[in-house]
Amino acid sequence: MPYRTFMSGVSTTTRADWVAAGLELLRDGGEDAVTVDRLCATLGRTKGSFYHHFEDSAAYQGALLEHWANLHTELPIAAAGRLHVHAARALHRRRDPRRPVTGARSQRI
Repeated sequence: MPYRTFMSGVSTTTRADWVAAGLELLRDGGEDAVTVDRLCATLGRTKGSFYHHFEDSAAYQGALLEHWANLHTELPIAAAGRLHVHAARALHRRRDPRRPVTGARSQRI
């Protein structure tokens, strides 16, 4: 399965794997599809593994929401901010030929 990582021949499932599986279930079946039983079936893990990573279902839902918010709001906002800064710098470097250059003395001919 794509969620398992292998270290020294031992299969491990990380907290990120549980969150990724939850997002997949949410996408495919809506919020009612995200249950501990379905998560365990998706990852081929036991409930004990789930509760090793999350105190309870509410903690899992909080982690899922936090990950989704970061992925779909905070990261795009940060990226847009970086693009805005780069665009502003690029525009600042380009001078509009119709505008006079500030600080330059004009010469009359």
